[in-house]
Amino acid sequence: MKCFSIILAIITLGFWSVASADAYVGFDLQWRSVGLSTLKADTFKKNAMSGNIHTGIMINEDWSAEFGHNFSKTVKKEAALKMKGIHGTVIKHFPMNEPKTFNFLVGLGLVQIKHSSKHPTYRFDLSRCAPRLLGGIEYALTDLVKFRLGLIWERQKGIFGKKSHTFKDQYALSTGLRFSF
Repeated sequence: MKCFSIILAIITLGFWSVASADAYVGFDLQWRSVGLSTLKADTFKKNAMSGNIHTGIMINEDWSAEFGHNFSKTVKKEAALKMKGIHGTVIKHFPMNEPKTFNFLVGLGLVQIKHSSKHPTYRFDLSRCAPRLLGGIEYALTDLVKFRLGLIWERQKGIFGKKSHTFKDQYALSTGLRFSF
């Protein structure tokens, strides 16, 4: 809950600090690695499709702040694994051309992620707060619609002394659209 409060405070301050900011919403599909280090390797799938919905603001031409929710379908092999979480990220936009239709993105934030499994041997319901880095590109299809392709890293082990040693760091290849209004 402490991580959620920090994420919410960052995003709220971002929204309050800018009265005339450009707001946006978006969705991404992600191919996510789900590394489990201390459980039987064949029990869980190592990769999963997940989704992300987010909303954000352009603080100025080069900076944005966004808040989102990640979710996955239940991933099954021998055991079912489900992931969901919220994230807050501050993103720097590096324009690659004029009139800024192509941008390189670098972001830093926090994610509160929850992993759960109901397998009889490997039953768990773990939640942790973790740092999140992203890098990618963004291309303006129109003035209001942008395409985004990126890589995301989330630190999942050894975070704040919780039982994070079960999981390896997660990586995701993310692609999606952003709609400004």
